[in-house]
Amino acid sequence: MDETAEALPATIDDVLNDDFLDNLNPAAEEMFKIKNIPLTKDVESPDYVAQRKSCKDFHLFEEQFQICQREIKAEKRRLLPFANEQQIEVGHFFILHGILLLVTEVGERVEKNGKWNARLRCIFENGTESDMLLRSLASELYKDGRRVTLPDEETLNTMLVTDDDKATGYIYVLRSLSQHPDIKAIPNLYKIGLARRSIETRIQNHVRQPCLAIWSYPLTK
Repeated sequence: MDETAEALPATIDDVLNDDFLDNLNPAAEEMFKIKNIPLTKDVESPDYVAQRKSCKDFHLFEEQFQICQREIKAEKRRLLPFANEQQIEVGHFFILHGILLLVTEVGERVEKNGKWNARLRCIFENGTESDMLLRSLASELYKDGRRVTLPDEETLNTMLVTDDDKATGYIYVLRSLSQHPDIKAIPNLYKIGLARRSIETRIQNHVRQPCLAIWSYPLTK
């Protein structure tokens, strides 16, 4: 073993007490200064944190939950992904962490940092309630929640055109080409109608129609 070899430091104190540090250029002390690292900001603590508690008047809402559950099973309501905060309104149901909840109150909306918020009253199917903030509920619904559609939303969906529907006519829009002064004086004059047969058949006798004289080929079918 080489006796001239220096012993390795055994502890951190040995490193800090080494004469080597005393010989460093004073400018080298800059390496110990932290730069370009943002300091930790003080996180604003909320003045009030919502907590779930027993709902003393749950009997007033219990039947609404029962009806909602029946409508879900009967497919009169559907469960859809939560999309935006505007969907949070009084009377709307949501499923949060597997529990059905009803929004019964939306407090005064307050703007803070360019965003709107409001205190809610949410009744849960398990007999508890919470007065969480609207944005807090939205955040949780984004993570693990669903929106329960309204019954009339399902009715509107049945009115949409599907591949099973059959055409019974044509809705057309015609632009007037009449040279009659009274008709030419009317700007953006169009005729909108419904034809049970082809549109070409519908307008083939257009020259016999009083006042409207001439109509162009339909802009849309």
